[in-house]
Amino acid sequence: MKIRVNLARRIYLGRRPVLVGYGIIMLLLAAWLFATLRYMVIAHDRSFVAADQLRQLESNSGAGEPLPATRKIDPQRLAAEIAASNEILEMAKPRWVGMLDRLEELMVPGIQLRSLTPDFPRGQLRLELAARDPEALAAFLTSLQGYGPNSQVRLLSQMLQAPAADQPPALICRVELQGGL
Repeated sequence: MKIRVNLARRIYLGRRPVLVGYGIIMLLLAAWLFATLRYMVIAHDRSFVAADQLRQLESNSGAGEPLPATRKIDPQRLAAEIAASNEILEMAKPRWVGMLDRLEELMVPGIQLRSLTPDFPRGQLRLELAARDPEALAAFLTSLQGYGPNSQVRLLSQMLQAPAADQPPALICRVELQGGL
């Protein structure tokens, strides 16, 4: 009895699968080369067409002529137009910036402003607030009474919001500020 042991560590592949794999790779590379060459020919043809169109435009416009002189602008007229535009913008600008600055000055720690709804025809401003505790809400309402000389504060509604898993309960209030705009 004769025992044969193969001590070779490499696994040798058959010649046919390797040649088929090489053939597939060569076909893919040939297809990629064909597509690239086709794109280059098309781009080259387009560049000739664009160059012909450019030459035609240059001949039609009289390439030897200088460009027309820029229009002279009267600085005083321009300044008057800018001033008139700025005046229109000032008249149309809402008073949001001043109103929001004033509310920010009156804000008390522990109060969260959730919504702000203006009513321009009535001159009212409605606020929805969330307060951590009633003392913070009372302090904010007191400071809100000093918002403006003709402003009046009305508490429209209040409710206790059930606490979320990671938040303390909040007191939700709707307040109307008459004369806030």
